[in-house]
Amino acid sequence: MASTSGPTCIATQSVARDSLLTPVKRRRTRVSYSPVKTPKAVVLPARRKSMTLDNPVTPIQESILSNAALDFEEFSFWGPDGSLSTANISTEYNNALKRYLNHHYNVVEILYCDHFLVLGCEGELPPDDKRPFSIAGCIAIWKTEDEVRFDPHIGELGWGEPIQIDPAIRDKLHQHQAVPDEVLLYLANYVFPDCEAISMMWDGLVVELPKTSDEDFAKRIQTLPMDIERAAVHLTFHNGPLPNTPRRALAVKPKPARLDTLVADETDYVQADGKFYPGAMINSIAKNGQVYSSISAGVLVSKGQQQRLTCSFHNWEDHAKTYPGIFGGRDAESRRLFQVVQGMVNGNPGTPVGIVTERVGDTDIALAQLDNGIVFENTFMETNAIAKTLVHSKFQSMRDVYVIDSFVTGQQFLKGFGQRAVFERRAGRPHPHLYSPAGAEHLAPPHTVAYIRAKQGVFTTNAPVMTKEPHIRDSVCGTVLLRCKDGKRQKDTQKQVLERGEVCAMMHFADLQSKTAKKANDFLIYADAFDPLIDAGWEIVPPAERENQGEAKNDAEEAKEEEEAAKEEEEEEEEEAEFSLEESPTKRRRVL
Repeated sequence: MASTSGPTCIATQSVARDSLLTPVKRRRTRVSYSPVKTPKAVVLPARRKSMTLDNPVTPIQESILSNAALDFEEFSFWGPDGSLSTANISTEYNNALKRYLNHHYNVVEILYCDHFLVLGCEGELPPDDKRPFSIAGCIAIWKTEDEVRFDPHIGELGWGEPIQIDPAIRDKLHQHQAVPDEVLLYLANYVFPDCEAISMMWDGLVVELPKTSDEDFAKRIQTLPMDIERAAVHLTFHNGPLPNTPRRALAVKPKPARLDTLVADETDYVQADGKFYPGAMINSIAKNGQVYSSISAGVLVSKGQQQRLTCSFHNWEDHAKTYPGIFGGRDAESRRLFQVVQGMVNGNPGTPVGIVTERVGDTDIALAQLDNGIVFENTFMETNAIAKTLVHSKFQSMRDVYVIDSFVTGQQFLKGFGQRAVFERRAGRPHPHLYSPAGAEHLAPPHTVAYIRAKQGVFTTNAPVMTKEPHIRDSVCGTVLLRCKDGKRQKDTQKQVLERGEVCAMMHFADLQSKTAKKANDFLIYADAFDPLIDAGWEIVPPAERENQGEAKNDAEEAKEEEEAAKEEEEEEEEEAEFSLEESPTKRRRVL
């Protein structure tokens, strides 16, 4: 029987101020999850060995992304068996890490909470661009010393007796692995027949029940099972949808705006560069011709002779509801309502680039047809990578790390944490291929059957939400997640993973935690899986096959570019200072 205790936290004593370990030098400046600010270059001193250990600390190969991780070759919270635990490092290195964090980041309190490392800093927090996203494998949560409180539990434990399910289903439940569809449907139809969604969150199932009052939920939790007997995962329940899962209705439309010192990249790249890129600003247009709302461009995909740009449907959802029956057309009215405009110029809409033509199932993924002569390049703005392939959710791991590149965030990192399945219920017979416990067929719902409506990836972040008006916070929607660490191929370097150009999901929205968030589910965000797009036969447009993308380069031009790229890479390896955001290999992000 699995333990029902779930995640745990271990507090440490205040740490000493001696310096011990040294970080791998990072080469870029990380910006916050809030809209991009004017960046500044940060230069760290070269540190190649421990200051106090008897043996030198062997540096890990430098990351080509900014502050993605603070790792050490000698130890990690990740164990060889795939576990993530403080037990995987010795007392010596644990103390060394504490002293190092105190010396370089003024950390005086540490709280170990499974995959989170909650750090309490004396005085002010380190600047955003100096904080590692993860430390020795754990997500770093940065707080002041008087705010080091954290609840790692997601959902509530049931008080009832453990429940038995069919062994054939039970044995397919594994920690840190996505739940197969047949298991999800079995649970939704036979075990929790009124649930709205089921998620595998790291090492446990979270069942989302219909929203009720707190009092009614407290009564129901007393009757719900505390566990699935003999299962390898623990079980919790949540009253209604998990935070950040519904597409939110904005109180204020996400109109691009300069919010004090917070600046979004509104550049009309079509006008400036003759093309635009993943993460660039794209807009829907109001009836008065002004920008209605803004999101980030996705990637260019193709099926046969068709090419489409992925984007977030909810940017045009209000128009579809206000003017029913027009979405998907090609007439003048459809083009007016569902046109796509890239960037802004002097506060006005930028260049029209196409029209949204279809929505992928019930997901937030939409497809836009680009106008003739409009060029889109699948090269990321700040991340030195090209989108090359869509990755099905079944080929992703909870140990994966991703980078997003959006006009309102710049580079940001996310870590895989789980997968969420959302159900809809329709009249019909229960799925005939489902297992059912002998003598318990009556548990199947008589009139409605659960079907998987959509799947979302679940990811963790450590970035604080912006605290000003929510004008553009939601505009991260549509941004794609690019894998930069493959959890199943640990020996692959970050550069090798990025060279594969693996696009894994599309951001749902990012109404993230406040700076005083104290619960793990406040640090979770969601992204729509590209599974239905892949299943329908869509794939990333390779650079050599773009329509209207200009003439193909000849062999001499390609050889010259390869030589220049190799020379540039060699020069980069020799640099001692970190890169600033001006490093973009093919263009410069125009930070206003």
